[in-house]
Amino acid sequence: EPVVVTAEAGEMGVGEAALPAPLGYGTYELSAVQALEGKETSPAGTSSVTVVPAAPVVTSPGNGSEIPVNKLPAMITGTAVPGAEVELVVDFDLDGEYTEETEIPVQETFADANGNWSIPLNPLTEGAHNIVAIQAAGEHISDFSETNFTVTAAVAEPPVTVNPVPVGNPGAGGGLPDT
Repeated sequence: EPVVVTAEAGEMGVGEAALPAPLGYGTYELSAVQALEGKETSPAGTSSVTVVPAAPVVTSPGNGSEIPVNKLPAMITGTAVPGAEVELVVDFDLDGEYTEETEIPVQETFADANGNWSIPLNPLTEGAHNIVAIQAAGEHISDFSETNFTVTAAVAEPPVTVNPVPVGNPGAGGGLPDT
């Protein structure tokens, strides 16, 4: 059913009209007319607008992060529309030329009721990497997001000391009695 809203143009001829409720995903036809008291109403100007989900967000690894190869997270995590199907590719060349025969390793999952999702992160080598993600809420497909990060050289782990052995007997002339 059509929704009719009105707006009054300001000094610069620009007006804004608020919808009574947000539009759901889909394509909508828009029609606008201009009217001025005592003047003939203008012909309708028409257009269409398509509402799609926003691109999914990769939360880990973070965009621009530098991660030692031995500290890579086990999972790629992110957020999307609750229940949406999320597809991603690690190390996707956005400027590359792919043919139908090119095999692209797409990983898929679904966002939970809170919009959270996760996919295992396969081992990566040192250097620059990216994650390209897209989501679909039913038939409505988002734009893609790109997360860039760098895998750096491994960091040395500090030695772990368990149950250190006391040095000497502090009671032997050290002011504490021998027990």
